[in-house]
Amino acid sequence: MKGNSSDYPPGFQINKAYEVIGIIGHGGMGAVYRVRHLFLSKEMALKVLPADKVSEISWKRFQIEAQAIARLTHPNIVRIFDMGMVDGVTPYYAMELLNGQSLAQKLKKKHVLPVGEAIAIYRQVCAGLAYAHEHQIIHRDIKPANIVLQEVEPGVISAKLVDFGIAKLTGDGDGDKQGLTRPGEVFGSPQYMSPEQCAGQPVDYRTDLYSLGASLFETLTGKVPFLGADAMTTVQMHQTDTPPSLYDASEGADFPEKIQELIDSLLAKDPEDRPQSASDVAAELLSIERLLANQENNEKRRESPVGVRKPTSKRNVDDSDTGSQSSAKKNSLIVASIAGVVVLCLLGGGAYFVISQNLFNRSAAEQKKEEKKVEESEQLKTEAAFKSESEKKEPFFLGTTNKDGHQVSHYKFPDEISLGTLTLRSDDDEKEQDVKGELFIPTRYNLLFTPNNLCLKNPNILRRFDDGTLQGIDLTTDEADLSNSIAPSNSTGSATKEPNLAEEGSRSLHRNDMVNNETLKCLTQIKSLKTIELTQSNVTGEVLVTLSRFPKLVDLQVGFTEIDGEQLAQSGLLASLQTLHADRCSKMSAAIAALENSARLRKLFIPFCNVSAKDIQNISTMKELTRLKLSDNALNDSDLAPLVKLSKLNDLELDGCKITPACIKTLSQCKALKEISVRRNGWTAEQIESFKAEMKKTNPQITIKIDLAEVPTLKQLAEPAPAEE
Repeated sequence: MKGNSSDYPPGFQINKAYEVIGIIGHGGMGAVYRVRHLFLSKEMALKVLPADKVSEISWKRFQIEAQAIARLTHPNIVRIFDMGMVDGVTPYYAMELLNGQSLAQKLKKKHVLPVGEAIAIYRQVCAGLAYAHEHQIIHRDIKPANIVLQEVEPGVISAKLVDFGIAKLTGDGDGDKQGLTRPGEVFGSPQYMSPEQCAGQPVDYRTDLYSLGASLFETLTGKVPFLGADAMTTVQMHQTDTPPSLYDASEGADFPEKIQELIDSLLAKDPEDRPQSASDVAAELLSIERLLANQENNEKRRESPVGVRKPTSKRNVDDSDTGSQSSAKKNSLIVASIAGVVVLCLLGGGAYFVISQNLFNRSAAEQKKEEKKVEESEQLKTEAAFKSESEKKEPFFLGTTNKDGHQVSHYKFPDEISLGTLTLRSDDDEKEQDVKGELFIPTRYNLLFTPNNLCLKNPNILRRFDDGTLQGIDLTTDEADLSNSIAPSNSTGSATKEPNLAEEGSRSLHRNDMVNNETLKCLTQIKSLKTIELTQSNVTGEVLVTLSRFPKLVDLQVGFTEIDGEQLAQSGLLASLQTLHADRCSKMSAAIAALENSARLRKLFIPFCNVSAKDIQNISTMKELTRLKLSDNALNDSDLAPLVKLSKLNDLELDGCKITPACIKTLSQCKALKEISVRRNGWTAEQIESFKAEMKKTNPQITIKIDLAEVPTLKQLAEPAPAEE
């Protein structure tokens, strides 16, 4: 045998492991065959590489890297199962067989894709790239020819990346006319190569992001951003020329400004000026997708003479769709019931005896025992179903598609069990959705997932959520908020006792043991998470290392956990936060000091944190603060004085502190205040009424939260306490 792939006819056996069924395609990097694994009886795709383009050094290098590539298991990456040499001459590798077409083939037919369709594909490409980069694998040859599209369901497209590392192996492109032949120096396809790739410099994962930008550019305009007369001219253009705009390249087509900005950043000459991860690109694409969906909805609202109706519950839909059937059914039941009563009356006691014998033949204890058995059996079935789901690898997200004129994300969750609740949030709407069965969710929504306890008991289920699918995760305990269990002040109006954090720490607080440091490790693939709620969970300071792997994190809730302020200060997370909940966390002075002069923090919740006057000074430097909760800290009137510097503060909670009505002197100067809470401070009803009146002089619209039913009057305070019986 010559080691030439053209010699492999149907029926030919390769290394006594694969039987050739037929040719799928061929190009500059060899041929791809449809083969059957002789021992597994499974069809695969087998790529045979040109022996003359693979040096011994590059083959050894690829073997090392291929071991890592073969371990990549992601829905947007084609699996590699095996690799070797045909008779020690021609390299091959066996991979997952796909029934579809490459994006390059699709573009050859359609020339360009609409923005929405392109985004749906490239979000998946980014998800696969992010996963590979996280495992230290660089593709080096991102282009439409290496993106394979499959229609997994009508209207639902799955995108998969192929040929990881192959460009590095061969030093050539896949069938490109402008191929470079410098193995070991320059790898890739010239039309899509990054400037650093073109210069033969060391590359990192950001080279893939440049190639991604060039591919997206071509997908939207039908043209690559740079194309010279030959390969070297194209390479030079990548290093020196400014790419044309989408408008110019498409000869006048309109594109969203955000998509132009994204492509400009992806095609930046300096890797430092590009997005710093594929996850960032995926998040930006999702943002653009939602922007387009919102614009589409707004246009439809303007066109509709009756406006847009709010989503209707399934129950209402069912009632309205089957109104006449339901009414007829009810009438039939009423007639049947009346007839039954008449018959019973005619039969008299005999009927009662028969019925009672049937109903009460078994004792109540036996019935309870049977009911318990049934309940335990159902519980075991449910637990087994959750365990089974935790062992699966398939992602819940199947892709985006157009449904009823709207861009929607398609999810396939288990049919028989619910994993928890999804909270769907948009600019003008919020609703909840049971995480069960097949869901089509409009892409305009941000999604916050609250897993139930059985899901948390099987945390590997969380690994099936891809990057970009969730914006928030709520892992808080399902118990009532402990702040509601704080006892109100007594009838004498005395202020709440100053909290002792050492005592609080020793008190047995209920924490959700199912949420711990390991739970968060099952979520690290979801780089799109902005909100992580861990209140009353069993995490410790060690989890902050894991939390640092969420680049979009801006809302962190760690109240009632073992995490303390010193650990937060050292974590590096605080600089990017917009919201921090740290109820009852110790050593918070360190975290507050680390947040000094923060230009990002909007909301700070630190009740029961032994906040001091010095801490208030530091808080007063956080100029963007709009909400501040200082409840149950031993603060007095003078401690509050620095808060007047917070010009945007509109919501302030001072429940259970040591303040008096004299704090009006400071609070009346906080001009932006819209809500203030001063419960449990030992004030009388008269003092509160006076405080309200004075505050409303400054801001007539201000809301002052207090329950006057819990507050004694001066007369009640003067009355002697009733004698004990």
